[in-house]
Amino acid sequence: MRRLAFLLYSLLVIAAGEVKAQAPMSLSIAPDARAAGIGNAGLATTPDAAAQHWNVAKYAFADDPAGLQLSYIPWMPNLAGGMNILYLSGYKIFGTQAVSASLHYFSAGEIVSDNEWTDYTASPVDWAVDVGYSKHFGRWFSLGVAFRYVMVDYMKRDRAFSLPTARTLAADIGACFRLPVAFGEWTFGAALTNAGGKLEMGEGHHLALPANAGAGMQVAWSLKDPHRVLVAIDVNKPLTGKNNTSGHAFDTPHAGGGVEYSYAQQIALRAGYHYTGSGGNNRSYLTVGAGVYFRNIRFDIAYWATTGRRSVALHNTLHFSLGYTFASRATRPVSDEQPVP
Repeated sequence: MRRLAFLLYSLLVIAAGEVKAQAPMSLSIAPDARAAGIGNAGLATTPDAAAQHWNVAKYAFADDPAGLQLSYIPWMPNLAGGMNILYLSGYKIFGTQAVSASLHYFSAGEIVSDNEWTDYTASPVDWAVDVGYSKHFGRWFSLGVAFRYVMVDYMKRDRAFSLPTARTLAADIGACFRLPVAFGEWTFGAALTNAGGKLEMGEGHHLALPANAGAGMQVAWSLKDPHRVLVAIDVNKPLTGKNNTSGHAFDTPHAGGGVEYSYAQQIALRAGYHYTGSGGNNRSYLTVGAGVYFRNIRFDIAYWATTGRRSVALHNTLHFSLGYTFASRATRPVSDEQPVP
């Protein structure tokens, strides 16, 4: 019975789009609407409060001295109701350094099993909390590191059987390099994320964290004021191999990219595409998004439309993000060691 419940939860989360490991699956899902709108590209994009998920090193180059962001995703609406993701993140700049933190919560909704073998109700959840530190060296290069505490709780207890609450630790490391050019700026980013231990589920079963190595690039054009265009692309290689319960491999490379147009830093329009090859069950989808910024408040939304029959679980997925910056760009001083916006 324990194995049956374990497999049931795994099957629910394996269906998720770019997810490559077996839990907590949600750590691989793009939490913020801005990156979700440009094909899940975020390793080298202009930093915002959600950089903790993508590349912690980006914070050192943030234009605003501090920021917060809350994101919400009704996850896989075509597969099951009640699944959702909440992501709260923030950062604070201290000269050439930045400290950051995030809280990640995923609910798989209610799982009901009522048959001749089992009769129970469970509500699995994933939690993760992390802190990060980043620093830029000179004007154009930065490094960052983050440490994460991860917990999976099946929220299921009865006299027949129970599954333990699993906990482990993980870490991220990232780098970012900015290169100014005549028409704008090139940015390159790379990160190793969710590298850590395994979640022990008892009776010899374990869940591997979705460790990932990725590299990305962004090209930003400052057109005739107030127009700005950026193009971003990420390439990722999941590092999780076979799970000892299902035997499935989740190491198919995937890539995503897109375009963002912004007007006067008040309105943004986005479009992109995310591709996963046949080894990843052809989970590919188109992405579109938009953002509205008013003074220190920003609101972003993204929508995914799948392009293959095997991606139906991700169709009509929406992302919502609400952010706040605690000071305008003009208030952060620029020294000889700080990057020029």
